[in-house]
Amino acid sequence: MNVSRIGRQLRQATATEERNGLRLKYTIQVYGEAPKIKVFTPLDNLLTGDIPNSSPTHNDMIRQMTPKEFSAPVINLGGIPTRK
Repeated sequence: MNVSRIGRQLRQATATEERNGLRLKYTIQVYGEAPKIKVFTPLDNLLTGDIPNSSPTHNDMIRQMTPKEFSAPVINLGGIPTRK
């Protein structure tokens, strides 16, 4: 936006005045364009990434509540290779 355009739009703003004894009431209507709100930015990874400031997922809660003694890595005792 340029300054001349803003000034032109402010001059076009409507103003009304009402008098009722000593009580003055001014009403000014100014029109403008609201800024665009970006809900998702290109940096947001909604497919595989965590969403900032959101509630924890089920896996997050399980990791938080499970004691370290019970969350050791899994050992393959059967001798069968596992897929990766």
